[in-house]
Amino acid sequence: MTGWLALFVLLLAAANPATGARTNRTGETRALAAGIAAAMVAIGLVSAAAGADRLLDAFEIEQETARIAAGLVLAMTGGQAIVLGGPLVRDIPRDWQRGIYPLGIPLAVNPALVACAVAFAAHPDAGAARAATLATSAGLATAAVALLLPPRLNAFADALARLTGGLAVLLAAAMVVSGVRDV
Repeated sequence: MTGWLALFVLLLAAANPATGARTNRTGETRALAAGIAAAMVAIGLVSAAAGADRLLDAFEIEQETARIAAGLVLAMTGGQAIVLGGPLVRDIPRDWQRGIYPLGIPLAVNPALVACAVAFAAHPDAGAARAATLATSAGLATAAVALLLPPRLNAFADALARLTGGLAVLLAAAMVVSGVRDV
């Protein structure tokens, strides 16, 4: 799963852009919220991927173990999407703060996406540059869907989020099995 397309599909399943549809609000500060979310995505995911080797070395975690752990986090996030259609988001602000919560965290920079970015950045066949680029693209897609999808399509987005959650669970199982095999 280290080729460009396979890794992007995995990271897109981890991001699950359709989960953000329920946070869509109209308003004049939408562009500012989008900019804040995009900055959080770029800084958060690029930093996670760039620092993956140092982070894993500091805690003496092998790359295979990181892949297994990321697979478990992805499975939980995918299961949550299957059951709920997306993360539980409460009290959505109407101003620019929406770019921080919920667009930035927990939607665009979610635990599964960060864990997968770290795990694959440390993988010798994927590398930090590939993981950072693809994870950032997946995170930006999540923020874009949350901001641009019209509220009338929320039911479609909910169904798509659940299907993507199923794909995430499938890919998570593959990550865990491949990590166990490599140990």
